[in-house]
Amino acid sequence: MFLSGKDNVIICNIGTGTSIIEATREKITHLGGTGVGGGTIVGLSKDLIHSTTFENILDLAGKGDLSKVDLLIEDISESDISFLNKKSTAANFGKMLDTAGKEDVAMGIVNMVYQVIGMISVFAARSKNTDQILVTGNGSKNLLGRAVLENISKMYNIHFEFPADAEYATALGAALR
Repeated sequence: MFLSGKDNVIICNIGTGTSIIEATREKITHLGGTGVGGGTIVGLSKDLIHSTTFENILDLAGKGDLSKVDLLIEDISESDISFLNKKSTAANFGKMLDTAGKEDVAMGIVNMVYQVIGMISVFAARSKNTDQILVTGNGSKNLLGRAVLENISKMYNIHFEFPADAEYATALGAALR
């Protein structure tokens, strides 16, 4: 709440895993979460692309082509399906072309992880009748992940906010309590 200036907020804290929290002036409630997060990116990358440094994984992913690994809506339909545009993922790793390289697989991993995080956040926000989600933790700094969340934002009419110093939110919250 301190970072957002809001009295009632859904927080998506992305670290090794991801937690979803509702924070109000009266209380803080852990709504749930997932083991999917930065640890998933590093763990899958270790085996699939033989890289374990987050910076290297993101560098590779930034050069990747998602259409070589993910089955997209355009692969199964000539037009958008409802609010899903043709470039939306229909199945993570559902295509995996023989020509897919490390860069493409890295992008597929980052995309899958942030899509899971984004959708869990959307469901949590909707369950609390809000369209505002504050993204914190080290994973909030990942620009490729942010782009995935922004795509989800457009599809589901949800606003993901990335405050300054978001990676320190847990420490700030503990200090201010």
